Amino acid sequence: MKALFSIPVTIRMGVVVISLSTALAGCGSSSMGDRQLSGMLVGGALGGLVGNQFGHGDGRTLSTGLGLALGAYLGSEIGRSMDQDDRRYHDEAARSGLWDNQSGRPSPWRNPQSGAHGEFTPGAASYADDSGRTCRRFTDRVVFSDGTRHDVEGTACLNHAGEWVIRQR
Repeated sequence: MKALFSIPVTIRMGVVVISLSTALAGCGSSSMGDRQLSGMLVGGALGGLVGNQFGHGDGRTLSTGLGLALGAYLGSEIGRSMDQDDRRYHDEAARSGLWDNQSGRPSPWRNPQSGAHGEFTPGAASYADDSGRTCRRFTDRVVFSDGTRHDVEGTACLNHAGEWVIRQR
């Protein structure tokens, strides 16, 4: 027991927070993917290191614990989101949908490696906004590799370089 208390409080707190984060994540969702779990662990470790740079004594312990918790959460969310290949498939469907598709005609996409998929559907014909830019409404459905579905409605407008840019969601 004496050996446990000789370990710095910061390290004990870090082990407790990482252990709790991992246990809670395992209980909360049996579908946590490898990217999400890796993101949580790496984010927690980095957050703990950053948090440890602030404060002294109990303040340092608290900032380390908060850094671990915040880093684990942010890393988990980043890991859960679309990877670069998912975004590439999605963005190509969005570009072709905005340029080529009639209103209401979806532009589907799928990443065969991750299983993420969705469809980008342009709304009514394009129009000129108050600034004179060409704009178009859209709906966007993304199903992440963990099965989570995300539906968004928004507006995209052409910028000066001739690229569609999301104006509002």
